[in-house]
Amino acid sequence: MNETLAKYLAGLFDADGSVSFAFLETKKGSGLHRCALRVEISASSAVDRHGFISGLPKETGFGATYTRDYRSAHSDNEFFRWSVQSSRDVEMLIPRLIKHSCVKARHMQRMLDTWRGLRGTDLSRDRCDELREFSRNSRTDSGPLKPKNHPTWAWLAGYIDGNGTLNLAKYKSQRNVTCRVSLTCHVGDAHILEFVKKAHGGYIIPHGTNANCVVWKRSLGKSDASYALRFLPKLVRHSRLKRHKLEQMISFHHQQRLTEQTSAEGVIV
Repeated sequence: MNETLAKYLAGLFDADGSVSFAFLETKKGSGLHRCALRVEISASSAVDRHGFISGLPKETGFGATYTRDYRSAHSDNEFFRWSVQSSRDVEMLIPRLIKHSCVKARHMQRMLDTWRGLRGTDLSRDRCDELREFSRNSRTDSGPLKPKNHPTWAWLAGYIDGNGTLNLAKYKSQRNVTCRVSLTCHVGDAHILEFVKKAHGGYIIPHGTNANCVVWKRSLGKSDASYALRFLPKLVRHSRLKRHKLEQMISFHHQQRLTEQTSAEGVIV
């Protein structure tokens, strides 16, 4: 797993990943358990249309993938989950994610340190419940281990692939095309939106329907074409889940430039 992929996975993990304790009974009926640490990243088939999650065990050398079918009369989606639980893989993967994580690094480090201290220890059911509570409380303290100056492009591509929305649409009531990127997160992680805003501008507002969430939005429309054509190509190099939409947005801006150049040449003639 190269460093660029590690940065991307850290961004995707910050958006759609989890680290949790798993408790395995030492002997049936004994009431005693051993603690394992599990790292997971999930995505639906509506987002992961090309099997990126399913290919992660081969691409990274870690873990396995699982599929759950949620297909119904209203949906044709499956749910893909990459899960890493072996001690060897966890010890190799988590430190690499922590290095680049901007949201869940502190939580991952606490979980890793706690799990290391519990290895080989038999745990009662009450102790397992205490550890579950510890995990929930740990997640509320989010952020990187060390301050970061600027989001890397690979990390940002991963975070947008997980928590982002890319809008490219023209409505009948509007003459102009809407072209915009947005990120949504829980209010407890709002610092990450401030981090992205500092680097890329835009604005942050409360989520319209969910009081527990906030949204960062950045226009990439015609009036911001120069910025969009610097911003989008750097993301598309790293995106795995929303690359097609990014390519559509880039194509839109190139077509706009070509149209404007053609119009200008026509006026000159």
